[in-house]
Amino acid sequence: YNVKGRLTQLNLVNEALLRFLQTHLNCKGSPLLVAVGIPLFKLLDENFMTKLDVPSRWRPALEGAGVLGPLMAKRVLRLDLDAMRTLLSTRLLPMASLQELSDRSALAGLEGCGGLLGGCVVGLHDGSFWTPCIVTGL
Repeated sequence: YNVKGRLTQLNLVNEALLRFLQTHLNCKGSPLLVAVGIPLFKLLDENFMTKLDVPSRWRPALEGAGVLGPLMAKRVLRLDLDAMRTLLSTRLLPMASLQELSDRSALAGLEGCGGLLGGCVVGLHDGSFWTPCIVTGL
């Protein structure tokens, strides 16, 4: 939650931390926890992609991309090394370029996005590297 009490990210925690968070502490106020666990999903900024049809206002988080990527069946794309280099250097993954990348086998998983813009996880074909991404209409 942010300072306004709004849920802004979903984190993965282990069993021990979960038990600690659920225990009753004998103190006057609750402890201030800035961040615990591994962020898996974060809310899109309020002013980002507001006039577009996106399947969710949540996006994968960088910290959790390596955990999510191998487990996801939808909204996961796999790129070859050259396409990943381009993505990381330009920081853009326009919807218009996805079909061309798929046609030349530089991208796999396009059908799992259902033609929709929004958050996804992108990894190398061999699964050795994962990063979050937002497919845009640019």
